[in-house]
Amino acid sequence: MDFQSLSNGPAATDVWIDARLGLVLMAHRRDDGLVAEELYQAVRDDSGQWSECDHLNGGITGVDIESPEAVAQALTGSFMEIVSESTSLIFTGCADDEEAEEEDCDEGAEGLELLRILNVLVGDRVDVIELEYLTHSSSPALEPRIREVASPLVLIVLLPGQRVRVSPARRDGASTSRLGQSWEIAN
Repeated sequence: MDFQSLSNGPAATDVWIDARLGLVLMAHRRDDGLVAEELYQAVRDDSGQWSECDHLNGGITGVDIESPEAVAQALTGSFMEIVSESTSLIFTGCADDEEAEEEDCDEGAEGLELLRILNVLVGDRVDVIELEYLTHSSSPALEPRIREVASPLVLIVLLPGQRVRVSPARRDGASTSRLGQSWEIAN
């Protein structure tokens, strides 16, 4: 993992970009020494420009993500564990986009969609997270997605109607090998 030290200030632990929506999970060390996380979101317009970031939520992680020993102790033998979970009604801009296809947006009121957001702690043996989309509303399943792990905290975001199988994995050259148990989660 190429995670930047928190001693230099806040650091992005993960970024999630899906069509028009972007989320970033930030971590910082508080004055009392505890590590806190903050979640921000932005929307991309038709010209590709991002809106200003809006703060969604934040809190103490409960784990010093800079300490491999603390992360291993928190995982208690697992490869990944949910640290925090939230649902947020987020403006995705879908209602403003007349050309939006059904698979891009749920028919939310005025472009608002209820997202399920998980902050997942992963161990140092995990290089990638495999996401196998099982459903997405009435549209066909999305292609599997391989997410590189850049820090011990990883974002998993589910749009309305999505169901996904999440698997921790390790890179073996051009292929990946799954580690431990997979989860099935839905929004």
